Order: sequence, then C-alpha cells, then structure tokens
Amino acid sequence: MSKIHLLPEHIASKIAAGEVVERPASIVKELIENSIDAKASHIIVTLRSGGKSLIEISDNGSGIDSDDMPLAFLRHATSKICSIDDLDSLLSLGFRGEALASIAAVSTVSIESAISKDIGASTLTINHGKLIEQGKSSRVPGTTICIEHLFAKIPARKKFLKSDRQELAVTTRLIQEFSLSYPDIHFELYNDGKKIINTTGEKDLLERFYDIFSRTSYSQMLPLKYIDNQSQIRIHGVISSPVLKRATRTQQMICINGRVIKDFRLCKVIEDAYHGFLLSSEHPIFFVHITLPAADIDVNVHPRKTEIRFAYPDQVMSTLFHAVKTFLAEQILTVPVQKFAETPSRYHVGSPPLSPPEQLIVPPTSPPFPIPSSFHIDHLFTKMDIPVEEKPVKVLSQIKNSYILCEAETGLLLFDQHAAHERYIYEELKHSVDNRTTQPLLTPITIQVTPEQNVLLGECHQLYEAFGFILEQNSPSTWLITQVPVSKKELDYENIILVTLEYTNKENFKQALTTKKDDILHTMACKAAVKFNDHLSIPELQNLIDNVAYLPGIYTCPHGRPFRLELKYSDLNSYFKRT
Repeated sequence: MSKIHLLPEHIASKIAAGEVVERPASIVKELIENSIDAKASHIIVTLRSGGKSLIEISDNGSGIDSDDMPLAFLRHATSKICSIDDLDSLLSLGFRGEALASIAAVSTVSIESAISKDIGASTLTINHGKLIEQGKSSRVPGTTICIEHLFAKIPARKKFLKSDRQELAVTTRLIQEFSLSYPDIHFELYNDGKKIINTTGEKDLLERFYDIFSRTSYSQMLPLKYIDNQSQIRIHGVISSPVLKRATRTQQMICINGRVIKDFRLCKVIEDAYHGFLLSSEHPIFFVHITLPAADIDVNVHPRKTEIRFAYPDQVMSTLFHAVKTFLAEQILTVPVQKFAETPSRYHVGSPPLSPPEQLIVPPTSPPFPIPSSFHIDHLFTKMDIPVEEKPVKVLSQIKNSYILCEAETGLLLFDQHAAHERYIYEELKHSVDNRTTQPLLTPITIQVTPEQNVLLGECHQLYEAFGFILEQNSPSTWLITQVPVSKKELDYENIILVTLEYTNKENFKQALTTKKDDILHTMACKAAVKFNDHLSIPELQNLIDNVAYLPGIYTCPHGRPFRLELKYSDLNSYFKRT
C-alpha cells in the first residue's frame, strides 16, 4: 500500500500560507507593499486587538480592475512579473503572487477596489479560501482590504500569537520602518480607535524621522548622502552623531531599493565606521537607504522578502563604510589620520583605499555637534572609604582595556573587568530585590522610547516593581523612572529598563518574571557593567576591585564565567628557582 499521497489543495494552501502569514504584522506588511506598488500616497492601517480581531488597510492607489479581482487571490497570480528574466529588473516590492492567496487561506477577507471613480468599485469576500460573495459598489480610486477571524480554523497557529499589546508593538515597528522607507507617503495607524502613528507625506527623511521620534531628544541626527558613480550605488539616510548613542541596536534599519531587510553584516559595517567615536558598549542610531542596480541584487531568497543576496557584497560594504566614515570625519573637529586610515582596510575589496590628507582634517568653523568626551565613566563606580594601607588588593595596571592586574599579599591577581563588575552589580540588585528595598529619586530619570517601546512599557511597566523600579508614563515618547533598587552605586537605569524590555519581544514577560527572574537580573547586571575594551583610569579600576574584593568566595560572573585568576608568589619563586 502506498504511503505517499497528495495533500488536498485546501490543506496545502494553509501550510504554504504559514511561510507568509505568521502574525498580524505579516499581513500588514504584505498589504502595505501592495499599496506602495499601486503608487498610493496615503495608507491607513486600522487594527482591533492588535490585529488579532481585525486588520483593515485602505489606500488611494491605482486599484484592481473588476476582471482581475478573482485572479488576485489565486496562488502565483501577479501583475509584477511575466518571466524569470523580469527578476533581474524588479522594481516592485511584491512579485511572487502568494500574499493575497496566503492571507485568504487563513482568514476571512473582504476587498473593495476601484481604478476609476466613473467605472465604480468591485467587491469580493473569501472565507478561508472559499469565495463567498462578489459584487459592485462605489468609491474613490483605491483599495480597502479587511481581514477578520485570523487563524480561526487553524488553532495550532492561533495559540502562538502574543498578547494584543505585543502584536501591536510588532506592527508599530513595521509602520515606522515603512514610514522611514517612504517619507513621501502619508501613513496612519490606529488600534481599537486610538491613534498610534500619523505621519504626513512629502517629507524629506530627516523630517519624517522627527514625525515618528522626538525632535528634542534626537536633535543630533544628521542627514547622510553619498553617491558612487562607478558602482552606481547611492546611499542616503539619517545617522546619529557620536554624542547620541544607545545601549541596544533596536534603532538601526537598512533599506535596499525601498525594501527593509535584515542584514547583520551591513549594520556591522556602519558600526565599524563609528570605531574611535563610540565605546564598544555603545551603538549608533541609523536609518540608511542603499540604492543600487536591480540586477545586482536577488530578492527571491525568503518568502517574507526580508533577506537579499548581493552580486558584489564586498563592493556594497566598502562603499557603505566609506560613506559613513568619511561623513563622520567631516563632522568632527579633528580625526587622527592614522586611525582613519587603518580601520577601513578590511572593507577595501575591489576598490581603491581611502587617501587621507597629510594633516588632520580641517575643522569646520561651526561644527554640527561637539566632540564626544574622552568617555570618562567615573559614575560607574562608587568610591569606598577604605584607607589605602588597608586595601587587600592594589591595582597595578589595565591590560588591553579588558583585564585588571593587581598585587595582593599572596601573589598577583588578574581580573576580567566586565565579569567582575557584572558579579558585583548582580549581587547588589539581587539583595535589593530579595529584601524589597527601593529608593525614590529626587529627580526622576527620563527614558526616551520609540512608539514600539511605548506600547510594550504600557503593558509591562508595573511588572518592573518586582525589581524595585517604579515607572510612570510622561508622554507618548517618554517614561519616568521615579524609584530604583537600593544600590551603593548609581547604575545606568535607563539602559537596564530598555534592554530587559526586549524580553517582551522574545517571550511572555509575565511568565519570565516567575520562571526566569534570575535570568533577568543577570541581563540587568550584564548590561549595566563596564564592558570589555572600555578604558578605565587607575582610580576607577581600584574602586571596581574594592567592590568585588568583598564578595566572599565568589569568583565567577552570574553566567558562570570566572573573573579572577591568582598567580601565587610561591609558584613564581618555584618557577624562577628562588626556593
């Protein structure tokens, strides 16, 4: 008896839809791409319950002809390409002809579309792959698509959806990305009748950035423009000056030919261009658009079209590095030529090396922003009142900006500065949490948040009370920390909140509080600790060692890595034949 059989079409279509439709944001992405391909200048996204109950996308694009309406929901039916050769000159965002068919297979879809006010509109309703109704109506040119009952007949998929706020947060970030990718389009986002995003059209990228984020908080964003005529690569965007940085990479975006992609390599290239301006624990903010010939990229890599292959990846990375590094150098008063010449070497593949001037770059008469400080981080450590002669461990030197060499009574000690500091902070936080000891702040700490982070904090801010934090919303873009855990030293509380907030994107934060509370404390300590490659002065090093020296018998970081190595004088004497 044969064990292999063909799946029924309705089952196969639902399985195929799983590659395209993962959550409400997946649907919003596909439909907005269709609206953009239809040359819409105004796109309205309306959600209920974060998109789990209803998703409606309305645009003023070119619309769908009544004869094409039924075809639009068939698999592999598309108006974007006719042959495989068309992929080499693809300018549209969509091309596979899978999106509408996949959406219709897992939900109830109603569509109304018109190509002309005089001709009238066509309507269509499909319920989980079955045509229910087709008719006529009247409306202005454009399209409105309404999706309801998502995954109603696929409970195995529905149970994996997150909370309303979490799903809304993902869609909010998606709309931000589209808004920054297409500043000439007016985007609106509503959830349960509440306005979340409302941009205006016909803006340059920097003005669009300020539509979404606070102009006051992000005043140090700079417009970037660069053209390489030889490779036909054009780069434009907004990047942060070195004085504006973040502890996480959540505000970084790369857009290729109008398509937002996930490419760690390109993000790393931009971060490398900031080398010498930022600490290793600091990250720039950037939204960078790269335009290159369509034949030089392959977008047919992943069903969700978030990955791209480059025909000449080294050329793209080299050009991107050159553009950002040169731009930053022009904004800074002086940049040491040696450092400027050495850092980009690995990106010079197939392109001539940069030719720095013989002397330092001439400073502009009015620099757009001040030179970053020399990164003193005295505030990271609290000086302990221990007389020098009573200190059991004396700091001798810092090695490679990562290790601390010390002298003790019994021998030499070597400390991993990050792991040691992480252990100290963890013990402080854990003691405060276990004993529920908190301290109010005389001056609340202001946290700048994105619309996505604002949504997440709205859901889980009260849960931070378990860690000794009291958070209050101040505005749609700011939250206040009014109370913190008791600690002997001031920590980077803003960093702690924003980094641990990422747990809400990975799993249920409420569940993590009970099952992985210690892991969250580990993360808080790790992100607040001094980093590898951070240069510290001798007093700063001594304060760090004074703190960890009094942790009895604990010589590992919270993750289990050792932070202390001892070389006893007796072993030295034995090795050098002094005994």
